[in-house]
Amino acid sequence: MRPESLRGGGEAADRNPSPPVRKAAGARNSAAAPELAGARNSAAAPELAGARNSAAAPELAGARNSADACEPANDVISAGAVTAELAVGILVVVALLGVLLTALSAGIMQLQVEEAVRGAAREIARGESPETASAVAKRIAGDATVITIEVDRSTAKVSARQPIPGPLAVAGGIVAQATASVRLEAAS
Repeated sequence: MRPESLRGGGEAADRNPSPPVRKAAGARNSAAAPELAGARNSAAAPELAGARNSAAAPELAGARNSADACEPANDVISAGAVTAELAVGILVVVALLGVLLTALSAGIMQLQVEEAVRGAAREIARGESPETASAVAKRIAGDATVITIEVDRSTAKVSARQPIPGPLAVAGGIVAQATASVRLEAAS
């Protein structure tokens, strides 16, 4: 016999491989050979059994209650916390947007009302009637504007008030108002 065939190497071994040897044929939870049976919760060999909740080898078992393997449970809790934080954040952004739009609307309306009373005061200073001055003011500020014109012998006072549109302004009772006075010249 050749030395290669005794050692199991060479061409003879490649041509004629021997079948794998089975050491045990037992059931899945064999008490006689747990290391070969592949039992999931074997008490004799937890490191080979792959037990899910093994106290002897949690690093091999992949235990859910192990201190090292708590991330999946924390991820589920964290996902709910992120959702709650996002919902609160969206509400804050919407409320802030509402306040900013109301402030912008109030500023624009205030400028319109001031321009309306100046225009009405100019018309009265030119000698136009209060009705004409009121029409000029409503054309500038809008039909919802309430115009008050007081004329005495030497001065005319024009006041205007207009409510700001929007739910926050209505709830807060915000209005744009302005007053202008003009000195009247005596007719000669």
